[in-house]
Amino acid sequence: MARRPARPRPTPPRAPGPPLVRFLSKCNVAPRGEARALVQQGRVTINGQVCREGAVRVDPRRDEVAVDGRPARLPDPRALVWIALNKPRGVVTTTQDPEGRRTVMDLLPATRAPGLAPVGRLDQASAGLLLLTNDSGAAARLLDPRQHVPRTYRVKVRGHPTPATLEAWRRTTQVVDGLALGPMGAVVEREGPVSTWLKVTLLEGKNRQIRRRCAAAGHPVEQLIRVAIGPVRLGGLEPGRSRRLTREEVQRLAKALRPAAGPPRRRGQPSSRASSARAPDAGS
Repeated sequence: MARRPARPRPTPPRAPGPPLVRFLSKCNVAPRGEARALVQQGRVTINGQVCREGAVRVDPRRDEVAVDGRPARLPDPRALVWIALNKPRGVVTTTQDPEGRRTVMDLLPATRAPGLAPVGRLDQASAGLLLLTNDSGAAARLLDPRQHVPRTYRVKVRGHPTPATLEAWRRTTQVVDGLALGPMGAVVEREGPVSTWLKVTLLEGKNRQIRRRCAAAGHPVEQLIRVAIGPVRLGGLEPGRSRRLTREEVQRLAKALRPAAGPPRRRGQPSSRASSARAPDAGS
């Protein structure tokens, strides 16, 4: 009686890994939008085969990913860097500016860690604490509004907000220019003859939230300085100067960034990634 040929053993399931676009971002190849374009252009290979699907999952332990023939690898955790910068007014928060304006990268030493980029934004008219890192995963969590990492600002406004106005800022949501602006904690630090210095705290912000809400209440912002992001403080850092975060600061920041979790997104509901790309640091 003839023996039946042995059945081939099933291929063991691949360990789940990040989608290709996210993997490229974590490798500091490019931000996710640019990484998605690289994939669609056929410039990315996995194990020698061109891949045009950004959602394909990558196993960093087994797969060899390359962009234009150059290997893409996750950075060594020991090479991850966090920088605190005191951004002056007039400087734009970007790695490159097509208009040739001075950027925050121009304020950093010429010799710096590869892949370093600003975490969120601080608009051109605002000043104060800005974090930069090459840890794209932690940066994405810091930008996630579900993290509720507080940002603290010193804000000089024209006039003298009443207690009722301060209470409304703390407790209510207001629609300005078609944008729903959530609560912001605001307390008076000191009053001058024609202006007031406030301490303002945001847990999640939207585009120019502080400026919009203050202006809508008749108190336009004259100066805005960010002084803290979570456990990291601006302190006595001079405008235009930068420093590396201490090990203790990095550890406290990591502790504040709990793993993002939430219910699955419903069809038609905007993704948290899309909303978080600018939200947490756009309150300036």
